[in-house]
Amino acid sequence: VNLLNEMDLLIYNYKSDSKTYLNDNSHKILEYLSTGKIILGNKLLVYTDMDDIIIQAENDNEWIDLINNILVSPLTYSTNKLIEKRINYALSNSYYLQVKRIETYLIHHKLI
Repeated sequence: VNLLNEMDLLIYNYKSDSKTYLNDNSHKILEYLSTGKIILGNKLLVYTDMDDIIIQAENDNEWIDLINNILVSPLTYSTNKLIEKRINYALSNSYYLQVKRIETYLIHHKLI
């Protein structure tokens, strides 16, 4: 965790096959989001339509273009608003809150 806080850019890279990776490890992405740092990786099914807080490439060529853009203009991808949005997203999807949502659902539907 301490090393993550020293990073300017966090990267994940699953095997690129021009498809959305279906087995993404979303809890690791939440850990990245909790830092507020810039995140770059391939498209992830669970994070579709979240390109504002996770920079996602469709293929290897786009990935290279995106990392070049980030290196040239990092502040574009690391505004206070984006940092806050990443952190808030992670906090609103913590294990505790997810378990509470499940519990609420189960109680509401009289399953427990």
